Amino acid sequence: MTIMADFFDIKFLHWDHVADCKAWISKCFDYYVLDFAVAGTLNFSMGNSRPSTIVGPVAWLTYPGPHFQFGKRSGESGGWEHRYVAFNGEFADEMIKRGIFKRESPVIPISNPDRFKIAFDELLRYLDSPEWGMDRGANMLEGLLLQLYEQKQRSQFEQMDARIRSLVFKIRQNPEVNWNFRNEAKKMLLSSSHFRKLFHAGMNQSPTLFLIGARMESAAKMLKDTLLTIAEIAERCGYKDIYYFSKSFKKHHSISPGRYRRQSLIFH
Repeated sequence: MTIMADFFDIKFLHWDHVADCKAWISKCFDYYVLDFAVAGTLNFSMGNSRPSTIVGPVAWLTYPGPHFQFGKRSGESGGWEHRYVAFNGEFADEMIKRGIFKRESPVIPISNPDRFKIAFDELLRYLDSPEWGMDRGANMLEGLLLQLYEQKQRSQFEQMDARIRSLVFKIRQNPEVNWNFRNEAKKMLLSSSHFRKLFHAGMNQSPTLFLIGARMESAAKMLKDTLLTIAEIAERCGYKDIYYFSKSFKKHHSISPGRYRRQSLIFH
């Protein structure tokens, strides 16, 4: 049941929806699996961690390396409604590198299970009978993973120090500004080290990396939605050196600005 999506460099291995799953899985994986239990309870452990009980709606990721155990042992009552999709490839590696899951804690309670279930079912139906090739399936999987990432970011953002939250909003609105984070810390009556600690706690990255990411997202939007030249977009994102801008864009999006624009035209 393996299908390759060439454009995104992802290989779908197998997938299913089991309404009343009572399986016990105990193995080391050499690929990724996104699992989703919309309802029910099951046991879960990873590596040397202590076993725990997880309750749906919950998603978790198994990945190469640790020994995973989850499900229902023989003789245990009840089951869980299980959806899963197994995949690998450079696309998968890149999505994980971007921090959608923390490898040390890959279990995520789902705050909007109806939305997540609808998207998961759409992906499973598509994998069973793809209309436009498997690149669309890769796009659907990315949407599921982004739902998890956005949920995590939203939860962190809501708990963030209000001063940092306000700054994050301003950076997103004006990423082209030459932000001086030492001065921003002073405005908040914080030391630079405490400011960086608070920022990292809320956004999972340093202020500088967040600023670069905001600029790259702004650049991506302009590449898709405007006819501005790459040089003009670079300048509007705060970069005077187009070479440095292109290098930063490729590092963030894994492709050059020109190729990103061409791919955007294909899908629009």
